[in-house]
Amino acid sequence: GLICLQQWRGAPSHFNRSTSFDTNVLAWIKGLVLVVTLVIAVMTVRSFGTLQVTRDVALAARSGMVLLLISCLLGFVSELHGERQLVLGKPPDTYGDAGVMKFAHGMPMHAIQVLPLLAFVLSLTRLDENQRYKSVRSACIGFCGLTTYAAIQTFSGRSRFDMTAFSGMLLIASACLLAVPFLTAAVTAFRRTSRTGRTS
Repeated sequence: GLICLQQWRGAPSHFNRSTSFDTNVLAWIKGLVLVVTLVIAVMTVRSFGTLQVTRDVALAARSGMVLLLISCLLGFVSELHGERQLVLGKPPDTYGDAGVMKFAHGMPMHAIQVLPLLAFVLSLTRLDENQRYKSVRSACIGFCGLTTYAAIQTFSGRSRFDMTAFSGMLLIASACLLAVPFLTAAVTAFRRTSRTGRTS
């Protein structure tokens, strides 16, 4: 809400101490992010306890939480780096020549949305639990690969798509590992829905 407020005002939400109001908003953002991160850490640990769900759903939830926690930790790295950049009179959101700190921070954050969504779509199919688990596992590996790709690009001072041969292959492989389970689940769910419709 505070970040949106700053955007609505046309003011930067991070590293902005241009007025006393902006300084106070920034302090609240930092404080709330710290509290949220602690809660996420506790929830991540608890997710590895007993869950009354199928294996594929448990894997999606646990992997999503771990990647979300990694995103939070990268956010703190971004914050510390940004403050150092300001002292040096450099852009706070850039690493090296063209690395985008938000890229490394933002990529793993979305796993908590994408992986449970995949598990839900898979639940609409006739695939057995073992097949669903393998699909979620593939997507988890893909998301880890995308997170690694984002980190490599950022901390080598490269922009998002200024790829080397290695990072390019990593991006393609990771995207495929993530996309194929979604396509398989969507097609299988669509076929099941179509058959059900014809039967009724």
